[in-house]
Amino acid sequence: MKPSDPKDPETSNLPVEPARTIEVHQQSFFVGPLPPPADLERYAQIVPDGAERIMRLAEAREAHQLAQEQSALAANIVALEGELRIARRGQGLALAIGLATLAGSVGTALAGHDGVAAFLGVRLGAKPERRGVTP
Repeated sequence: MKPSDPKDPETSNLPVEPARTIEVHQQSFFVGPLPPPADLERYAQIVPDGAERIMRLAEAREAHQLAQEQSALAANIVALEGELRIARRGQGLALAIGLATLAGSVGTALAGHDGVAAFLGVRLGAKPERRGVTP
């Protein structure tokens, strides 16, 4: 199909197609402390010592990040050690309470208070005469 031309009687009846414009946008980005080498070269051309300044900035950020991570790890270690001390203290107190209860129940059973001893957890040495059994 021929394009429409108002002067040409053969094509003057055809619809006129609008002119097309194609626009292309290109965008680039980078992730990380340093731009790509080509961009570093352009920075060096625009700003005196620009690439070196960017490198120093990246090194300073890396050193700061490392210091922050080491500080956080040290704080976590201190917190875990504190939690471990608390857990050990709780286990020690639980052991002491259990042994005291056991000793109390044995003592009350030997003193003849079987009901209290049974309540505390141990029934030891029931005397035959109390159970209705003769020796």
